[in-house]
Amino acid sequence: MNFLIMASSNPFVPKITAILNDIKGWFLALVAVVTVVVILIHAFKYFQGDGSEKAEAMSNIKKTVYMGGGVFFLIWFATYVVDKMKV
Repeated sequence: MNFLIMASSNPFVPKITAILNDIKGWFLALVAVVTVVVILIHAFKYFQGDGSEKAEAMSNIKKTVYMGGGVFFLIWFATYVVDKMKV
């Protein structure tokens, strides 16, 4: 609890929150575009490959989806924590 009181009196917290909110939309859009491009690249490899290449491409697609979703969650969680800190 003392941490939240100290964080709310910190003059940098509102500035950090403003910066995060400004770049959050652009960063999320960039992550979404990169995720879609990587998935499309692996999808082409899936359609052109044989059995083992298809399995590898499908595995890479799953990893890309997990990493893209993880980045979205981390950005949301970081902005949520900073918003709660400025109470």
